[in-house]
Amino acid sequence: METKKARGLAIKELKRFVVDNYGEEGFKKLLEVLSPEAQNIINHPIMDAATYPIDILLEVNRKICEVFGNGDPEFARKMGNYGASMSLKGPFKIIFKLADIKWVIKRGPMIYSHYFPEMGRLEVIEINEETNTATIAIKDPPFKDIYYERAIAGWMEKVGRSFGEKNFKVEIIKSPTHGSRNIEFLVSW
Repeated sequence: METKKARGLAIKELKRFVVDNYGEEGFKKLLEVLSPEAQNIINHPIMDAATYPIDILLEVNRKICEVFGNGDPEFARKMGNYGASMSLKGPFKIIFKLADIKWVIKRGPMIYSHYFPEMGRLEVIEINEETNTATIAIKDPPFKDIYYERAIAGWMEKVGRSFGEKNFKVEIIKSPTHGSRNIEFLVSW
């Protein structure tokens, strides 16, 4: 069976999160708890467009939460926030400057597939303009990982708030870690 892949940019942002927030000593602390395969990848230059095994991304994500967030899955939202901050300065900078929140939500599948081409399909199920809510799903993710779910929610929250939506909130309403086939988010602003 072929190993599913994630873009190097996602792993690179996790590494930057640790170094920016916990310094080189924090990075060394993280390396100590990673598998040899993850150490080998994260301790060398990571190419943004290259693909790496999903398991490495999930392991690094989980281990950061364990080492710096006492194992709390909600800590992963901070990593997602950080990743979105990098995206707002990086590859999607122009898109975010020219758009409004509904436009970005509609383009979510394209943005998600850029980072995670083999980690399920992001679909916008509904945008309700009367209630300022949207239901977004990651269909058929090839794994169950509570830390990943929280990181994606944190990424969405940061992007939403970058549009001046102070009350922007992302709630996980369905999850493979709780028996659902898909991950579903209720987004409100």
